[in-house]
Amino acid sequence: MDNKYVNMAHEVLDSTDNDFIKENLSKLCSKDDNEKKLRDEARAMRRQVVGDKLFVRGSLEYSNYCSNSCSFCGMAGTNISLPRYELSFDDVRQAVNQLIKHDVHQLHIVTGENWEMEIQRMCDVVKYAVFRGLGVTLVLGELKEEEYEQLHSAGANRYILKFETSNFENYSICKSGKNLYERVANLFFLRDIGYKIGTGVISGLPRTTDKDLMQDLLVLKRIQPDMASVSVFSPNEKSSYADQMPGDIHKTLNFVSLMRKHLSKTQIITCSSSCGSEMQVEALNAGANLISYHVTPKKYAKEFSMYTYENRIMTQYNHIKKCAEKGGLRIARYI
Repeated sequence: MDNKYVNMAHEVLDSTDNDFIKENLSKLCSKDDNEKKLRDEARAMRRQVVGDKLFVRGSLEYSNYCSNSCSFCGMAGTNISLPRYELSFDDVRQAVNQLIKHDVHQLHIVTGENWEMEIQRMCDVVKYAVFRGLGVTLVLGELKEEEYEQLHSAGANRYILKFETSNFENYSICKSGKNLYERVANLFFLRDIGYKIGTGVISGLPRTTDKDLMQDLLVLKRIQPDMASVSVFSPNEKSSYADQMPGDIHKTLNFVSLMRKHLSKTQIITCSSSCGSEMQVEALNAGANLISYHVTPKKYAKEFSMYTYENRIMTQYNHIKKCAEKGGLRIARYI
């Protein structure tokens, strides 16, 4: 990655703000009246930024091949017991038809970070989705610069690349020695060539602290992505972190509110499927405004799971409509 983007990554990662950390650390652990105040502020900010809208994207988990060996993920390349798959073009066509049937206009394509992925095949998928009238968000991991450009030329308009944690040591441990500066540098390159960018973190990731999570919030504030998310850690039995304790859903929801409060340029904050169906409305009440409608073929769904499969919901459209109603939001076309 060009030094220009690496230097930009250094600017957002190399310093902290102790006053910001201290102020928001207390809010992360808010309960009762303080929590209600935080939620009210988050919803007011959401209304100011985008209005009372709930955005829906169709999530298609295209492939679970992965070259990485992330400690928190059941799809790590070292997991030789996991059946691997890649969807056929017919699978893609059926998924697109399903989205059009429900008037969903954004296709969210997710894969493992597969260094051997055929970019032209993915470009063909993107072109087909765009031809059918869909916007395309890609979550494919770190790619070569020319591959990002090829996919953008094919019609992809959004790219999500989560940095998971801003704790350098822990990032290196859980991402098998990968470089955090390079990860964040990719985001700035993606923005520069025309993508709307998304990124996010994991709440409760082993070896991280609440203070680390507040540093994550500070990094997100400095990046001001178009889309942001927080997932609650849940141990996958096929991962290196199988025996670790799950993250705190209460703190995760407070983090959603803090993102909404501080990310003034971020239009979309995800209501993560890792929260589970009962807590998705709570995430909306905390300031989130995006839900994924899963269109991965059922026979593959269990094979694509970073965290505990049982804790991850395959959201159906009727559930989304109920969430919108309970959260006082109206389903709107993607922006």
